[in-house]
Amino acid sequence: DFGVENTYRRNYFARNGVPFYGNNQGETAIYYIYDNVFDGAIELHAGNAGTEIHDNLVRADKLVGAWAGGVADVKIWNNILLSGRASAMGCQFKKQPLSSVLAYMDYNLYDAPPTYDFGEYTSNRQRLTLAEMQETGFETHSHVVSSADKTSGDPEPYALYGPASRWGKVGRYEDGIGPQDIALVLDVSRYGPLAERESARVE
Repeated sequence: DFGVENTYRRNYFARNGVPFYGNNQGETAIYYIYDNVFDGAIELHAGNAGTEIHDNLVRADKLVGAWAGGVADVKIWNNILLSGRASAMGCQFKKQPLSSVLAYMDYNLYDAPPTYDFGEYTSNRQRLTLAEMQETGFETHSHVVSSADKTSGDPEPYALYGPASRWGKVGRYEDGIGPQDIALVLDVSRYGPLAERESARVE
């Protein structure tokens, strides 16, 4: 409840049984979530302001969401969502309208047409397509690829094509779409017990 200003970077969240959960209503939190691989959506939960989510690879049917309220000024950019489905959810904030949640959302890449859902638990629900989202000024440079193999050589080990060679410099800060250093992000020997064993072996 009191981890209210955290950075989550270069992590490999594999085979998640539940989404990645953020704040648990202790105090208003701000998170910096980038250069990660997630098996599961990013769920901000509640009480969030100014959180930045960028340069992540997410394998789930949804990129970002929050089922509770109190979420504001979220910035989401340069992420890749591989859903493996006919449709995907760009973001879903169940208790709030679009106008009270997002500060910025753009340069995201989807393997299926995304929808955007706001206020499901309210009397004024908004459910938008990518084109409708772009009309509001968000996601103007985001796009859908025809299949996952357009972003990934092999989705299972997360062997992405390099953004520099395939997509060029197109991100918010003229960087590539997706994890900034894919080779480092996807090298599982850098994380957890494997990292310790690999370090010992190299020495």
